[in-house]
Amino acid sequence: MAKITFCKIDGTESQIQCLYDMLNKRVHNISHSKNPSYEEHRDFVLNHPYRFWYIVVKDDLPIGTCYVMESNSVSAFLVDGEEEHLYGVIQFILSNHKPLEELKSLRPSHFYINVPTGNIDMKERLSKMGWLEVQTTFSLAEPYNISSE
Repeated sequence: MAKITFCKIDGTESQIQCLYDMLNKRVHNISHSKNPSYEEHRDFVLNHPYRFWYIVVKDDLPIGTCYVMESNSVSAFLVDGEEEHLYGVIQFILSNHKPLEELKSLRPSHFYINVPTGNIDMKERLSKMGWLEVQTTFSLAEPYNISSE
């Protein structure tokens, strides 16, 4: 397996473009249903809410992104064909960053990763690595359908 490296996001134009290209390659999303415009994306990158944010690089080519949030949530995205590097991405985060202290009912004492419902491959990979699935999350955003079962 080729060695992967991590390029910290500092908001250069080339990074913004690279991140936008990666965003447009995503099949599974949690935080949005429609991709933002380039300008919306640029503003987001320049004002990002992440503690740590990286472009994942293999052989000088970007193959994904990862970040850590204040909530101790971790995100990892790898382009199709590069999923085998998920373990390396998680190990990089665990080896180089510490979770923030627990805040009861707000933030656990450990890192965790949210997986989009349709991303069965990532769920299976995380399970095979020994990580424990702890919850399923439902969006209560509109449009919604409340039945009175």
